[in-house]
Formats: sequence, C-alpha cells, structure tokens
Amino acid sequence: MYTGDARADAVIKEMEELGTEAREKLNRGISHGLKTVDHPSPAIQAFLEDIERYPNWVEMERLQRGSEAFLSIGSTWLTLSLGPGSLTHTYSSPSIASVLVKTGNLTKMAQRRLLETGTWNIASILPGGLLRGADGYIHNVQVRLLHARVRKTLLQRHWDQNAMGTPINQVEMTRTWLDFTYVPFSALHKFGLHSPIMSSQISITSGNISPTCSVLMSVSIAK
Repeated sequence: MYTGDARADAVIKEMEELGTEAREKLNRGISHGLKTVDHPSPAIQAFLEDIERYPNWVEMERLQRGSEAFLSIGSTWLTLSLGPGSLTHTYSSPSIASVLVKTGNLTKMAQRRLLETGTWNIASILPGGLLRGADGYIHNVQVRLLHARVRKTLLQRHWDQNAMGTPINQVEMTRTWLDFTYVPFSALHKFGLHSPIMSSQISITSGNISPTCSVLMSVSIAK
C-alpha cells in the first residue's frame, strides 16, 4: 500500500533536478536503448537497465502467439470484456478512482483518457509490440513514468497517505494487473467464448516494462 515504483520515481526526481538534457537522454534511451545514451545519470541508467532486462520466463514465441490469440477474439467481445469488465472493475476501487478524479482524468478528460487507453492497448497487443523500441514498448514505459509523475504530484497536494496509501501503489498495480488479465478472460468465458487457440495458462509478459499496465497476455496454444 505504501510502495510505488522506486526506479520510475527516482527518474522523475532526477529529471526535475537535471532538466531538459536528462529528459532528452531518457527519451533516446527508451526509443533506441541504453547503449545510445552518453553518460546517463544514475537514475536514468538504472531505469533503462530495468526495462531492457526481460524476465527469464519470457518466451518470444509465446509473445507472438499471445498477440495472435488476443487479436482473434474480435473487437465486440474485447470491448465488452475490457470496458464493462476491466475498466469498470478498476475504477470501482476508491483509491484508484480518487487518483483519477484528482487528476481530472475522469471528470474533465474522460474521452481523452479512453482514447489513450485504446491506443496503448492496440500498440501493446500487435505482434512485436513489446519488443524493445516498438510502439507498445514505448507506450508502456511512458505510462510507467506518467504514473510516477502523478504519484509525485498527488503526494505534494495533501494526499492522505495514511488513509489511501501511496498513489498508484503496488497493491493497486496488482489489482489492475488482475483486472486486465483474469477479469476479461473470465468475462469471455461467461459469454461462452472458449476459443481452441487459448488455454487457461496465461502469462503476463509486459510487467517488467510497465508493472502498472500488464495487459499483453501470452496465451499458450492449446495442444
């Protein structure tokens, strides 16, 4: 409840101290890799090393199969399972809803928020979308940094940390992770969609890139 994202939080703090040059180095590193950044500052180097380090259990073939399986479901069913399913379930959390209200994402920018979420989802789901430097990879990293900025801003605005915990904390990240994995697939099963190309074994593969937005599901092909 009281732990955010230490590496991303450190990057936001460091960029405020170092200014434009640090921001440019970070953006270059996200798009083209740490090796293209000359003399990165400590927090930026640690962050880029973190996002470029895939967990040992990530299999590229399963990433490809996961994309194909997800895209085979159909837009109508995805809209229902991710909209009334994932998003509604996520926003029902008082602490998460409070973050969205205080940032104006639900009260002033609801349409923009939904469009951005849709763009992120498409970029992440397309085959190859989570490879280093791809659009989905960049979107997920930027979301991780955006959440760090929001966390810092809210903590400076008299956020009741005792009552609500740290904004966008690890518990909320885990809830969101489940909301975009377990919840939509449970909804699809309730709709009667039991595709032969999907099994019950679901591995979340974007967690290292964006622990707040682990949506791309690498779904095993049923044998």
